[in-house]
Amino acid sequence: MNRQNAGNVIRATILVALGLGSLGACANDVSFGVEDDGDGSCATPPPPADGWCPPAWTCISGQWVDTAGACPEPACPSIEPATGDGCSVEGQLCQYEYDEEVPCGDDEWGYTVSVQCVAGAWTHISNYCQPEPVCPDQAPVHGTDCTGWYDAYFCDYAVDTTCGTAYLDAYCEWVGDQQIWNVSFYDAPTCEDGCAAYGSEVGCAADSACRWLVPGCETGGPNALTEAGCYPTDDCSADSCEPGQTCQVVSYDPCHNQPCGACAAEGAVCME
Repeated sequence: MNRQNAGNVIRATILVALGLGSLGACANDVSFGVEDDGDGSCATPPPPADGWCPPAWTCISGQWVDTAGACPEPACPSIEPATGDGCSVEGQLCQYEYDEEVPCGDDEWGYTVSVQCVAGAWTHISNYCQPEPVCPDQAPVHGTDCTGWYDAYFCDYAVDTTCGTAYLDAYCEWVGDQQIWNVSFYDAPTCEDGCAAYGSEVGCAADSACRWLVPGCETGGPNALTEAGCYPTDDCSADSCEPGQTCQVVSYDPCHNQPCGACAAEGAVCME
């Protein structure tokens, strides 16, 4: 008995023990922490199954509710299956990537094969070659435009922090209708300096807990940010700053490296 069938037996046993009987008939209106409107009937059949998890429909307050719970995504075969090999999870999609001994040209770097389970058998739906990655000489800033660099992936960079050298991975991806750099750390030293550890926008922007702020158009005022720096993403509070610092409201440029037109916004940061 496979996992899904075993899960069905367990769920069915629980439902019978609860007195639900056949889910298809849904004769009883049973409440599991849901207010019962007293209707006690589901006028329409339950929705069709969606995905590989078998549903366990229960009629609750006149509505069908799937009480089956979470179901892990099934694992793909460890080796690329051949077309026609049997499969059990209808619609499952698996991809296999190869870096060598592939039918690609001299200027192409990798090969990806996609297979899908259709009518109980694996079917090859696409094969495509990847061009060799081309990366910028300098590390890009996370979240900025990467138009013209769509073949940039597996791009590695090193950045200095106050706690040692950290290493970044960068690639260009589509986000909606824009091409945006996705930059993140894959190896970084343990550091207690927080956002102050980053002396550059590249490292600061790659840390989701930090933001790089630059002076805005309100210069010379009492709240104007005087120089660029890396600060926590969340605004500070009176008791969140280090000794010798105070939480201050500053004016900065909210559209730095972003496609918008504002030049001033307020944020609270710890400053000496």
